[in-house]
Amino acid sequence: MFISKYLGDCESLRNMVDSDFYTISDMPSIVEIYNECFKRK
Repeated sequence: MFISKYLGDCESLRNMVDSDFYTISDMPSIVEIYNECFKRK
């Protein structure tokens, strides 16, 4: 829920979290992917 609320503007990350590919224990990876999401745009 935290990811969807605060980091949900990165669609690819949101989809990975929603599909249980990532969990809260993967937070360092999640933050890295979130930051990369906007560097590509």
